[in-house]
Parts: sequence; structure tokens; C-alpha cells
Amino acid sequence: MPRRNRVHLPGGIYHVIARGVRRERIFYQGEEYRMYLDLLRRTCERYGMCVMAYVLMPNHVHLLVRVSEVPLGRAMQFLQGNFARWYNRCYGLTAVADFIILCFRIEHTCEC
Repeated sequence: MPRRNRVHLPGGIYHVIARGVRRERIFYQGEEYRMYLDLLRRTCERYGMCVMAYVLMPNHVHLLVRVSEVPLGRAMQFLQGNFARWYNRCYGLTAVADFIILCFRIEHTCEC
């Protein structure tokens, strides 16, 4: 069954939860954290998104973001896709079973 379309409300605040495939660890050392935060900064600049709070855990991420006119899914695709490609290239992951794949869930929080 396909997932329902995400609701996009410009200026809305959303809670985003992102994790790796099989809930495996995605951050092992400072370099991964720094790269994710750099990509998050670039995502905000590119898509007009504002991060109000974040938590980077070893195996998942929580973001509280205010969105612009651009749908959040597009911004998350940029962030998660670029991080996954960087991670897979850095660690030489080439087999489908080895790839890190980042999934995300978005929960609308409020229209402030």
C-alpha cells in the first residue's frame, strides 16, 4: 500500500525523524556528525528551511523545522540523499545490502 501524501503547510513546524536502514548506527565518529550538520546548513540555505532544534543520536536524528514554500520532502531528499551518498562513498559500501539508506518520517507539529 502506498504511503499517503504528506501535508505541506508553508511556515508550518514539523518534527522529522530520520534513521538508517535496519535502525543501524549512522554516526560513528565526529566526521559523520560534522558532515550531517554541514549538509543540514546547506539544505536550510537552499530550501529556506529553519532548524529550530535538532538531536543527532548514533542511529537516528530528530529535527524540529519551520518550512518555507518548498515542500519539506524535497529538502529532506536533498539532505538525506547527499549524506547517504557521501557515507557510502567514504566507507566503500557498494553492495545493496551494505548501503546506508536513510528513511524519514514527518509529523506536522503546528501552524505558528
